[in-house]
Amino acid sequence: MPSGVTAIAAGAYHSLFIESGGSPSSIASAANSDWSSLNTSPSRTYLWSDLPFGSVSANIVSTFQRLQAIVQPDFDAQTWRAFIRFGLEGRSAVDVGKELGMSETAVMNAKFRVLKRLRARISRTRCLSI
Repeated sequence: MPSGVTAIAAGAYHSLFIESGGSPSSIASAANSDWSSLNTSPSRTYLWSDLPFGSVSANIVSTFQRLQAIVQPDFDAQTWRAFIRFGLEGRSAVDVGKELGMSETAVMNAKFRVLKRLRARISRTRCLSI
């Protein structure tokens, strides 16, 4: 993922459902809604009509949050928390592992699995090459 997108997302992760106590059904419902409203046209200039591409940082953050919400239901809560803390907050895998009762390798694998799924979903929409 481009480092600029990761940096923007790091400041915006708090609104993600799992960190705010959302239920699995509310997470899945939001993901399905975001997925079904995603613009998949090869000539598109936006992913969602209410979030045009450009230099508006709020649109970039919101687009990234929606993409995360689309893949979040594919993972259990512990994997998602490890991804947020290690992958977005930049905490060490050792510290995150101690906090969540996971090995350092499991924390690194959580980040890898989430990013792999995110890349796969993005590439299926032909919107970005990561």
